[in-house]
Amino acid sequence: MGEEFSALEIGRFRQSGEVHYWMYDRYSLTNLFAKCGFINIIQRQADESYIPNWKNFNLDTESNGNTYKPDSIFIEAIKPTL
Repeated sequence: MGEEFSALEIGRFRQSGEVHYWMYDRYSLTNLFAKCGFINIIQRQADESYIPNWKNFNLDTESNGNTYKPDSIFIEAIKPTL
């Protein structure tokens, strides 16, 4: 099947779940934030934020404090007002 089989495999992969077009690490994501004008760029844990009482929202954590996806990168920054 040659090329047709390869296309079939790619199609199956893309329909099987999360498809990523870019991959960022802490360094490249921090640089992108800075390039876009953000300030106070900092790597965080899932339960940390500049936002008061962030832990209570449980957006990236379960109620017991466990992180949903512990292999995620959490970067927070502030967009200055003009």
